[in-house]
Amino acid sequence: MAKKIWLILIEFILASILALIFHFSLHNETAALVIFGVGSLLALFTFLIYTEFIREFNNTLKFYKLKEKVDNLKNKDFIEEARRLEREFFHQSKQLVDGFIEYDTSGEFCFALQKQARKTKKSIKATCFVNVDEWTEKRGLMNYFNEEIKAMNEKKVKIDQIFILDANERRNENILKIVNMYAKHVDGGLRVYIVNKEELPEILIKDLVIFDNEVVFISELDEGKLIRGVKTINIVQVEKIKNIFSQILKEHAKRFKE
Repeated sequence: MAKKIWLILIEFILASILALIFHFSLHNETAALVIFGVGSLLALFTFLIYTEFIREFNNTLKFYKLKEKVDNLKNKDFIEEARRLEREFFHQSKQLVDGFIEYDTSGEFCFALQKQARKTKKSIKATCFVNVDEWTEKRGLMNYFNEEIKAMNEKKVKIDQIFILDANERRNENILKIVNMYAKHVDGGLRVYIVNKEELPEILIKDLVIFDNEVVFISELDEGKLIRGVKTINIVQVEKIKNIFSQILKEHAKRFKE
């Protein structure tokens, strides 16, 4: 770089000297100005072209060095992370093809349920695993419940609520309080059912909500806590969930009595 700068400087000095000779010795001021101007422009042009070339060369060199590092990165952590990202990519792609919108947190999922409940015109059909903490501490499901009751009272929306409980949960006072909270509104068009989880085929063990037979929400739970929630309006997927709900209701559900 230093050598090139010196060469450009020498080019500028030679042009200046030649211009001085034409000016003082040959008394040709026009030629002197032209020579000095052209020489200066050539020196500047050479400098700009050279610096741009150096910049591009350095960028290209950085790119190939980075590529070389990536190619040489063969450790286990990198491979595992790449596989995880690949699995996540294909999972997300399949969800989009199936018409699913995914929610990462219980807060986002409950807020989406509340919004959908406000839009509902005719019916809400749901199955539910009760996690007391989700109902009492985070308040998201309680807010959704209030939207359901509001839709029932103001728009005469019919609600079928199925609670899927195991033997211990059916004796749990805190869980029964939540079930009774729904049961208090049976006169307004809300029907409450209980399903014994032990008797339910695994393929039917779903936590889901169907709005107006058109919009479906499904949640994946771990020990009652939301891992992932999805929404879909895909006709095929909605029909599948409607069939699951109908089978649970007809073959396994029993009306709850306070």
